[in-house]
Amino acid sequence: VAGYRGFFYHFLDMETGDRFEQVELSTIDTALLLAGALFCRQYFDGDDLAEAEIRALADSLYRRVDWTWAQPRPPRVS
Repeated sequence: VAGYRGFFYHFLDMETGDRFEQVELSTIDTALLLAGALFCRQYFDGDDLAEAEIRALADSLYRRVDWTWAQPRPPRVS
C-alpha cells in the first residue's frame, strides 16, 4: 500500500493500492489504522506462529510512522 514516512493516504486505489488521484496523507486515518493494529497486537497473544506474525506486523506498522515529520510546530501534530 502506498504511503509516505509511514503515513497512509486518505484514499487508495482499490485495484492497485496506490494513492488515489491527488489525495493527502492522513494523520487521523493513520492513527485510526494504528489503533486497530495495536489492539490486535494485544488481543492476539497466543504462542502460535500466526499470532506472532500478527504482533510483528502490527509492531512494524506502528514503528515506521515518523510522527516528528508531521509536526510543523512541535510538539503539535498537524
